[in-house]
Amino acid sequence: MIIRFVHLLAMLGVLLWARTATAETAGSITRLRTTSGVEFAVLGEKPAKPAPTLFVFAIDVETTLTHADYNKIGARLQREGYLSVALDAPCHGNDNTEKLENALTGWRQRIEGGQDLIPSFTSRCTQVLDHLIAEGWTDPARVAAAGTSRGGFLALHFAAAEPRVRAVAAFAPVTKLRALAEFEGIQDPAATAADALSLDHFADKLAGRPVWVCIGNNDLRVGTDEAIAFSRKVVAESGAAKKPALVEIHVTTSQGHSVHPTAHDEAAAFIAATTVAVPVAGAAPAAGAAPAAGAAPAAGTSPAVEQVGDRACLFLDDRFVAEQSGLTRTWHPGRPLPEPAVVGDAWDQWPHLFGSVVFDPQEKLYRMWYSSIREGMFYAESRDGRAWQKPRLGLHDFNGSKENNLVKSGVSLPNVILDPTDKDPAGRFKLFAWDHAYYSKEPKENRADGHTLFRSGDGLHWEPAGKGVPGSLMAPEDRCANFITPDTNQVIWDAIANRYLVTFRTYPKRWALGEFEEGRRRSIGITTAERITGPWQPIVTRLVVDEEDDRAAARFMRDVPAEWAKWAELYSMPTFMYGNHYIGLLSLIHVARSPDGKTMTANAPGGGDLQLAFSHDGMNWHRQPGRATLVAPSNTPDLHPTYAACSPPLEMGDEIWIYYAEANSSHPTANEPRSQIRAASWRKDGFVSMAAAGKTPGMLTTPAIVLDGHHLEVNIHTEKEGQVRVALLGADAAPLPGFEAAACDPLQGKGVAHTVSWRGRKDLSDMKGTPVRVRITLSDAQIFSFRFAR
Repeated sequence: MIIRFVHLLAMLGVLLWARTATAETAGSITRLRTTSGVEFAVLGEKPAKPAPTLFVFAIDVETTLTHADYNKIGARLQREGYLSVALDAPCHGNDNTEKLENALTGWRQRIEGGQDLIPSFTSRCTQVLDHLIAEGWTDPARVAAAGTSRGGFLALHFAAAEPRVRAVAAFAPVTKLRALAEFEGIQDPAATAADALSLDHFADKLAGRPVWVCIGNNDLRVGTDEAIAFSRKVVAESGAAKKPALVEIHVTTSQGHSVHPTAHDEAAAFIAATTVAVPVAGAAPAAGAAPAAGAAPAAGTSPAVEQVGDRACLFLDDRFVAEQSGLTRTWHPGRPLPEPAVVGDAWDQWPHLFGSVVFDPQEKLYRMWYSSIREGMFYAESRDGRAWQKPRLGLHDFNGSKENNLVKSGVSLPNVILDPTDKDPAGRFKLFAWDHAYYSKEPKENRADGHTLFRSGDGLHWEPAGKGVPGSLMAPEDRCANFITPDTNQVIWDAIANRYLVTFRTYPKRWALGEFEEGRRRSIGITTAERITGPWQPIVTRLVVDEEDDRAAARFMRDVPAEWAKWAELYSMPTFMYGNHYIGLLSLIHVARSPDGKTMTANAPGGGDLQLAFSHDGMNWHRQPGRATLVAPSNTPDLHPTYAACSPPLEMGDEIWIYYAEANSSHPTANEPRSQIRAASWRKDGFVSMAAAGKTPGMLTTPAIVLDGHHLEVNIHTEKEGQVRVALLGADAAPLPGFEAAACDPLQGKGVAHTVSWRGRKDLSDMKGTPVRVRITLSDAQIFSFRFAR
């Protein structure tokens, strides 16, 4: 449990439940009735398929669903596809049969009259949930609840009564009715009945469940101490039941009965993470959409329990290895395809991938946008990803002819995103590129803001759509004197954390040598935004070179005199989401300077490299051990990998392909510059394997992971006599009956998606939401990944 006290000065502009607040949710209210006659309402229309659903509790259904005071969390989650559902709270709306002005007085009267106030209400909620599932509105595995004040009391009671509620958030909740002024002086037996409804009596029903609570540090209306005590009781009951204590309580400075300004955003992130509502990797929301902040596992969730959804878990490091024996980790380079995809012509000499490669399902085409020595963006297409054509588009003149594939002039370094969620056909493609009109801006500082957003319906004809990422967001200490930064920046949709993430060149001063200015070398910075149009967070340097990079630069620049100074800089890092991981394709540039300082080269033959980096959060990055080149040598030995596409790998059957440029230098040489674009392939999930050689078994056990799928898949390769067995353990590593390794049907072969079974049983649906450990035993076999598939 986390208890957070925030200083008053940090809370200026605190969010009060002001009556002037406006709704942020979109869509109309649909009023419905279950077959048993329970009335309720849903915000929006019926989805095309069952959707994650948030039950929201406050007062009457209309105000609850549309007023920002009560359903700001629903507005955030609505952008991720959540439905918001509400029932009239007791003594509110159509349930206010007593016609009372103070509904809580009605609560007291009903309890004094012997009515089962809460059990009858939670029973109606369960009937609504049953109806929504039966009618195809709600995904039963992705249900949450939230409520404000008395609504928090109802939300927590509903979660305690209904195990299908995966997570619950409560804003300044009532936890004991007798803490309310309306219950002052209540007498037995009603007092005893009211006390029996105190939430601490139901804490055991919430043990091991994700619970998020926020309360002001002096809330006299509902009781700060009571809310803390209830949260602590859930933690204690979780420990007694040997379940993870997935409880967060935020105690913040606030004015009276209110919550801190970011409470709803934080609760939305918590709900999104713990109900594992994960967007399709790589899919960007519409240009103006603002996804809910932070779908990564919320702060305060036990670090021993991983939320992985149905995404692949790789063995890039020990994140998914709690313990292991007898296994060896091996990194696998990409295998170059025999033929290059694109070679240069007179108009696109030195083709290279500062660019993107995507599959367009509408046209059933693989499409590539790339760069060359000449300014502008060039285009190629393919039906199979192997044989590429450069259509003569007739759009722009080169040496008196439009017989070329130049698709846009005056820009460089194209970063194209296929945006399937933009409802406007004219915005199906998004492009970030550097506008060369900024090269001559004065003062020079303004040149750093030339990153520009374009859009297109066909990928060929582009129109401006807004600003890109301003280079002026870089801190002064991360700028060189030649502060232009017109390249190497890439924008992606981060489906794990529900944000846009950008890698951006910085120039921190940390070394004795640097190309543009003494001590400043090119490095990799990161910024993020909720919208594709910003606003963007300050650019922060996250990855820099080290001595190992400098030693490699000296080896690579074999034709540069030994007495010259030689060093490395990080040129660019296209990034993509892969399963539960962030993968960066890191281009290094090798620089040399003569002893007299008069001659500098960054394009010596052999200079530059392309390597892999990875991250678990998009911010903190790790380098591949050994710093091996990403792709094995191709059949053109005098060319080496330099830059990779600004797009995710393409899935090609059981393989993934990454397109990259190979060249005889990291920049065009003065004499005979050579470059071409090629694809490299890996088996699916095949960057790294864990292997046991021979018949002596090896074994690994994962940390506790929330099981969120229908079955377990493993990506393995066994030799002739090899095999793999899998066991499921509890979060405490105790064996789960029926899921022992001995009960596992042995797995053999080379498939990328073997379904695990135990004496024929594959379906794990009844265990969804349960923290488990996966224990994998291998003999003469490799494992590349595992996932809980839906």
